[in-house]
Amino acid sequence: MSFLHLVAPKALDIAKSMVLGPDAKALLAANPAASAGEFTQALAGQKLNADAVGFLAHGMKPQAGVLWASESAAKVAGKLPPGEVQAAALAKSWVQGQASPMALKSQLAQMPLAGPGSWSAQAALLASEPPIPALGAMSMPALPGAPTPLTSNAIAGAVHLAASVDAGSLAIGVPQSPTLPALALPALELPPGAALPALSPMQLAPPQIAAMNDALAPFVELGMQIAQGALPLA
Repeated sequence: MSFLHLVAPKALDIAKSMVLGPDAKALLAANPAASAGEFTQALAGQKLNADAVGFLAHGMKPQAGVLWASESAAKVAGKLPPGEVQAAALAKSWVQGQASPMALKSQLAQMPLAGPGSWSAQAALLASEPPIPALGAMSMPALPGAPTPLTSNAIAGAVHLAASVDAGSLAIGVPQSPTLPALALPALELPPGAALPALSPMQLAPPQIAAMNDALAPFVELGMQIAQGALPLA
């Protein structure tokens, strides 16, 4: 099945807009002509799932990426507080054309950005609004039809947080004081004076990297299904 919801046919074109880990770089260097879909499958096959999350988050069309974020949160809905579940559902409604940016803003104003549901709603809000000139390149998509870097970061953050919740390494019962364990790579932070997501790399030991990649595996599979069009956007 073709990856119809990726913004470029070649993996190299998408890879230029992001930072790949050394193993993922070597994988692409070994097959620089790989299609975006082939490279995604190769990353998953080599258990480089953190790189696969980043690649899909930067390479999927915004609506598909937001659907991935919201469906990732829905996979762990039983472990999330009601607000997070509602935020994920609202993000999916935005993908389906049934929720406005104002509704997303209203939902996000009622809760902190603490889990995969709120971050999927944040991704939808970022995808729904025009680029912010003051943020320069961070608010401009690298490829036509691609999400902005900020939107990609929010999508990837939602997926990482969902995987952490699924693995039992992140509990979001008290959203006022969330803690992001080592498994939740990358860490999510709010830049001063702006309610916009940013991702900060963390140094992990090899066992932590392996655990993170294992936790991400089913969510990468979900992302590939959405990128292939197996789940409808509307």
